Amino acid sequence: MTGYLILTACVLLSYLILIDKFTGIWKSTPDFDTHPVSKLPSVTVLVVARNEEEHIEACLRSILAQDYPAEKFTLLLVDNHSVDKTVPKAHSLASAQIRILALSDYMPEEGIYKKEAIAFGVSHIESDWILVTDADCVVPSTWVNEMISFALTKKVPMVLGPLAMNEGGSMLETYQMLDLAGLMVCTFAGLDTGWLVSANGANMAFKKAIYSENFNHRADWSLASGDDVFFVQSQFMRNPESVLYLKSRKALVFTLPERTWHAFFYQRKRWAAKGMQFLHTPTRITGALVFVNALFIFLHLLLILVWGLPMLVVMLIHLVVKSRADFQLIRAGQLFVDYHVSARHWMTAFLINPLAVTVVGLSSLLDSRYVWKGRQTR
Repeated sequence: MTGYLILTACVLLSYLILIDKFTGIWKSTPDFDTHPVSKLPSVTVLVVARNEEEHIEACLRSILAQDYPAEKFTLLLVDNHSVDKTVPKAHSLASAQIRILALSDYMPEEGIYKKEAIAFGVSHIESDWILVTDADCVVPSTWVNEMISFALTKKVPMVLGPLAMNEGGSMLETYQMLDLAGLMVCTFAGLDTGWLVSANGANMAFKKAIYSENFNHRADWSLASGDDVFFVQSQFMRNPESVLYLKSRKALVFTLPERTWHAFFYQRKRWAAKGMQFLHTPTRITGALVFVNALFIFLHLLLILVWGLPMLVVMLIHLVVKSRADFQLIRAGQLFVDYHVSARHWMTAFLINPLAVTVVGLSSLLDSRYVWKGRQTR
């Protein structure tokens, strides 16, 4: 038992150091103060959609409402074999700034996932800069200008932006809100330290030239997922100073939570499944630490059958200490987004988190396949 407790303490201490470091970096970094740029580059916003008839109009309208100069701004929608009214609804907006390409006119559906759709879209873009977001997202009118101004001010070819979840009333929706707020802080601080190089394709900006430069160096084309994180890691490993995260509410993109536990599970499995393929070793180590720390809480629960009440005390201490650290990190992100969360939802989220991390992590290790948007992925 002594050896087990020592191992538990080492894992928990490492986790606490990580979370404390990430929280401190976020809190100590002020929001970006927009700098006017005299010569703005041409920009294309790229959106890949598949069966998004419920959300596509709101997404495209928010993009068209940008305060960026219209003559330097284009919106490209790539439809990935939708079988609903996604394309007709996009056409109904009747804007000269929208260009729509249907992949069904160029290639068969089999084996064509988001990654291939993005590569196809990039090949049809002539602008200097590309911004990407998801078809179920809504962006602020200041989004493009803020992302480009930051990139030009800092003189970097790639910028990652903040992402938040629309507020909802259910426990599942609130959990996702809080979880994404914490992930936002981790993505920002992880990039700053180099300990965790992650990304979310719902809010990114990059020079078109670096996409081509990284195209043949990425080792992820056999995977359906990872259009965002592998690209970012490839660029970061080529030049760590060329990728920055923009901390600004003017660039804050909002996405939708999953509505069912089943959909939530497959979303998180999709995120976790590619982790073992990461070429950036510190990111793999950090991900493993988070998973193992959550796993230990359930090992404590099982070992109560062997060691009795003392192990129950260990489990409760571990859970409380972890939750306290998580609260500080998530609270920092929550204040940035201005979420309103009840104490009951906070407590429930802390109980759900170890379970979610453990179940999703074990599932992705045992079987990396998953179903997404009606298709079995590789």
